[in-house]
Amino acid sequence: DAAEAARLSPARLAPRSAVPLLVAVGADETSEFLRQAQIQWDAWPANRPAGDAAPLVVTARNHFSVVADYADPDSELTRRTLALF
Repeated sequence: DAAEAARLSPARLAPRSAVPLLVAVGADETSEFLRQAQIQWDAWPANRPAGDAAPLVVTARNHFSVVADYADPDSELTRRTLALF
């Protein structure tokens, strides 16, 4: 149920380190996916990559298609992921 899912959310856990975490979500997601990405971003401020002001919202993508951006070395998702290394 929704209460159980909320209890198990990673956002409710304390991060185990301060390594940067890219929070990315497709712009064509439901409002709930977008909300959860923001909740994760807000919950772990120490894990935000330097210079990032918000979760990455990938235009014209959903949770099935967003990974296709990794095939494009010039996509923002690829660039921001590689910047974590």
